[in-house]
Amino acid sequence: MKINRAEILQKLEAVLPGLSETDVIEQSSCFIFTGKEVLTFNDEVACYTKFATPFKGAVKAAPLVSILKKRNEAEIEVAIKDDQLILKGKGRMSKVNMEQEILLPVDCITRTNKWKPLPESFAAALSDVCQCTGTDESQFALTCVHLSTDYIEACDNFQACRCTMELPIRKPVLLRAGSVQSISQFAMTHFSETKEWFHFKNKDGLILSCRRFVQSYPDLSGILSMKGTEITFPKNMAEAIDCAEVFTSESDDKLVNVLIKDGKLTIKGTGPSGEHKEIRRVKFAKNIQFNIAPKLLLNLFGKYNTCSLTKDKLKVQVDDMTYVTVLG
Repeated sequence: MKINRAEILQKLEAVLPGLSETDVIEQSSCFIFTGKEVLTFNDEVACYTKFATPFKGAVKAAPLVSILKKRNEAEIEVAIKDDQLILKGKGRMSKVNMEQEILLPVDCITRTNKWKPLPESFAAALSDVCQCTGTDESQFALTCVHLSTDYIEACDNFQACRCTMELPIRKPVLLRAGSVQSISQFAMTHFSETKEWFHFKNKDGLILSCRRFVQSYPDLSGILSMKGTEITFPKNMAEAIDCAEVFTSESDDKLVNVLIKDGKLTIKGTGPSGEHKEIRRVKFAKNIQFNIAPKLLLNLFGKYNTCSLTKDKLKVQVDDMTYVTVLG
């Protein structure tokens, strides 16, 4: 069988979100070829797209993607022999071990053919609120994004973000932030709901299915409706934020620090490799400090550089998004 190298690489990279680095369940670090599609599943996320092959089996994802990236042929001859996936080209051959018995429990993933369109603003909004979810497993709800019929939101006990939109779901639901972070990357256009899964689909037929959780979520309305003194941040902070992110991307929390003190605003990003700091003048007498994800900071103050301030909180309202963070 001859395959287009770029085409198969594109399909494999599309289903990467369903992989786990280690086998949390058997073959969860593998691509599963069913004969009709290629699929990945790590117990919380399943990704699958159509890809016809004359063979079935499980192949470790990391070496297969790596070898396809390193080879430069337009077409590659693919064959199966002695439990190996063989990739042949002119004067070269790669062999990747393959398990022809599929052990991954793919049958537990409920399929659907009933789709509804997502709001156009959904992907961007989801990307913003995901940056406000927590990591403390003892507070499970806060590790999730909360989807309601009127908005999507997230909170980690230090910051909260809500984006208003009409979302035609049956009832509010929680989705793990780690499960949905790649939605914007793959331009998902439609969604569907089944009993245990929340499904997303794009125009190319890629489907990402996330486990859904139905439980109570904290009411953020009181926090998000706060009023305070209006202050204005400097404009054109994009370059400063981008430079700070170079170092925060290597840190555990991946947050930049914003400090206003003695009429100066300092943006600082720190990580194992070093730090970047920039100082700007501001017409503001109080001293405040907070930490925030750089992409979220860029989105907020790239559009709107005015915010409200109380004794212990800062609030930014941008179009249909409201963001509040605790100062300190």
